[in-house]
Amino acid sequence: IQMKLDFAPKIVMSDFEPALMGVVKTEFSAATHSSCYFHFTQAMYRNIQRLGLCTIYNHDGDVKNFCRQLMALPLLPEPDIEDTYDELSDGSPRFPCLNGVFMVCL
Repeated sequence: IQMKLDFAPKIVMSDFEPALMGVVKTEFSAATHSSCYFHFTQAMYRNIQRLGLCTIYNHDGDVKNFCRQLMALPLLPEPDIEDTYDELSDGSPRFPCLNGVFMVCL
């Protein structure tokens, strides 16, 4: 027995898995895809780990503060996010080891 349901969600919420995000965009192109803040910060920290930066993150307050500013971007009013991201990106030469961390935010 086939139910013949038309599955066309208007909103899809998921974590920050690149493969899943691609599938959602392909299969549900009309849907708004949102990710939760918790999973965003977890993806940021996984990227810090992947880049081998846990030690510097845990022991250098300036580096930790810089990363936390990146993690806080989604909490800003939407019109301020891009400019703040650009300001943080411009300030990243102070922490060249963090250049790869910005990839999660894109």
